[in-house]
Amino acid sequence: MTATAGSSIGKRRGITSNGGGATAAVITVAVLYASIFAVPPLIAPVFHDQLGLSFADAGLLMTIYLAAYAAMSLPAGMLADRFGPAKVIAAGLVLAGAASMLLPLFENLGWFLALRAVTGVGAALVYNSGIPLIRSMLPAEKANSGVGWFSVGLSVGITAAYFSVPRIEHAIGWKWPFVIYGIVALVGSVSLLLVPARGWKSGGAIGNPLKGMAPMLRNPVVMASAVGLFLTMFVLYGVLTYIVPFFGNVGEFSSAGLSNSGLAVAAAAIPASIAGGFLSDRTRKPAEVMALFSLATASIVLLWVVPASNGALLVIIGVIATFAGTATVVPLFALPSIAVRPEDAGVATGLATAIGMSGGILSTYLGGWIIDWSSFGWAFFSFAVIAGVAAVVMGPVLRTQLRRVAAAQTA
Repeated sequence: MTATAGSSIGKRRGITSNGGGATAAVITVAVLYASIFAVPPLIAPVFHDQLGLSFADAGLLMTIYLAAYAAMSLPAGMLADRFGPAKVIAAGLVLAGAASMLLPLFENLGWFLALRAVTGVGAALVYNSGIPLIRSMLPAEKANSGVGWFSVGLSVGITAAYFSVPRIEHAIGWKWPFVIYGIVALVGSVSLLLVPARGWKSGGAIGNPLKGMAPMLRNPVVMASAVGLFLTMFVLYGVLTYIVPFFGNVGEFSSAGLSNSGLAVAAAAIPASIAGGFLSDRTRKPAEVMALFSLATASIVLLWVVPASNGALLVIIGVIATFAGTATVVPLFALPSIAVRPEDAGVATGLATAIGMSGGILSTYLGGWIIDWSSFGWAFFSFAVIAGVAAVVMGPVLRTQLRRVAAAQTA
């Protein structure tokens, strides 16, 4: 991989001296994703049962968010390179927090979709600036672990939403989770005061976007990571979006049961984020780590055959699939920023994320359509098939490209 100025800074000054910026990145993505994932726990009991939306329409609330996220990912990376990642993160938090607070003012699908699109734009600004910020704080050999810890923040946000949203909805109504987590997102921007000065600095003119894109499109590691992300995000977002509605609709869990099962499933992603990054750095085999965990994610297919009455086993399967799916994507998000110059980290991350999120767009809408047409079982079967394809096809492809790059650098 390319030696970077950021790497030398990290080695000279040590990782702990950059802890403030890394901590801020983790906090901001945590408060952001708590507001984003207020939707899945409400799909069955509120959007479907109370407001009369089909599962496909309710799934669109995640699909439109991901579509906006994907469309904005590359511009967000460019903006982070141009203006400094901390500034772009702050703008993203304000957008996402405001959109979350406004959503409860309406009970119309069109307005729901518009505000979720705004949330997606805000999320793209935060996530695609957060990885370059993390990257600038750490040496290259710690980048996977850094992105893993960044993903811990994401997982903490999802966990908080899955646990609290059913309880808040049961106590004071479905609108309040969006208000509460919107406020939390806005307040979370204060953590950016921890970011050192270089995290706020401009990287220079954006220039011609097409010219800047060309090296990324020719970079085999960036493109292999992006295709791998498309497949693995298809699986992960499909599981995260429909696992809690499955517990409620098929397993007939109570509100407390939904809250507790959502907590267990989402909390599994916290150690998974650390495991994916740590193992990739420790073994120096990120492609193999990705393939192994992707194969384990295919265990979600077991929900097709396990009796709905066996609630504990349903939750265990969901925990395993979420753990493995989260660990799968960590090295794939880290590799593009390592494979390019530090001043291009935002663009590389944005391009890979845009392609990867397209997989989530497809699964969140396709999953809802399959459920309406047939059953949750068939949706989980489709997620398992794609997880297997990612493991068997993209694992070896990515491994080959990484070996070629390493050989070229040592030649």
